[in-house]
Amino acid sequence: MYKDSQKAIKDSDLYSVSPDLQSAKDEYRLEMVQAKSAAFYIYHGVKAYKKGDIEAGNSDMEQALQSLYSVTKHANKTEKLLKAYVPTLTPIPINETTNYQDSQWLTTYIADSLVVGNDMKYLSTALINTNFTSASTYANTLYKDSQKAMNNSKLYDVSPDLQSSKDEYQLEMLQAQSAAVYIYYGIEAYQKGNTEAGDSEMKQAIQSINSITEHANRAGSLLKAYKSKN
Repeated sequence: MYKDSQKAIKDSDLYSVSPDLQSAKDEYRLEMVQAKSAAFYIYHGVKAYKKGDIEAGNSDMEQALQSLYSVTKHANKTEKLLKAYVPTLTPIPINETTNYQDSQWLTTYIADSLVVGNDMKYLSTALINTNFTSASTYANTLYKDSQKAMNNSKLYDVSPDLQSSKDEYQLEMLQAQSAAVYIYYGIEAYQKGNTEAGDSEMKQAIQSINSITEHANRAGSLLKAYKSKN
């Protein structure tokens, strides 16, 4: 995740974009910087846990959650800016002649990404505040919304140039569902006083969150390549 985030930043810096897209590019960069920060804290948190230093591990994981919260915040801003930008794009002729539904899928992708991103933001806030009741509710909402996002995505046939982005987005939503499940059961374990089981579920959740970021980065890079070709 650290290396992928750094690569995403470097790749993004290679391109000059129009004024209409600059704000989205800036937010994306901040999102990747926070993803790097989250990766750093997760790495050191896991090392602390392995050494038996639970206090240090918990401290690093709390910092990681705060960074992940910032990732979601900047991702939400990026998606909103892209949502405003996409309607200004010129329709792609090939989609008209071959009945591909690229523009419809992109609209759905942006709208559903905003919903899932908000779910993750609220879930992260609840976890940081150790509000397990709210966190359970948001985990359940995240599960349902990520499933809805996958269902919506499947409604559209896209061009070969966009298919890889669609595939990565599907994997991203699958990992969002996975994170929601682990968090839900982790909270359930904590509430029953089973700290060991709760920690185990949360570690699995963090791995899923890492995967969300990886697939989101790949989808973003592929979308960038798609837009440059079209």
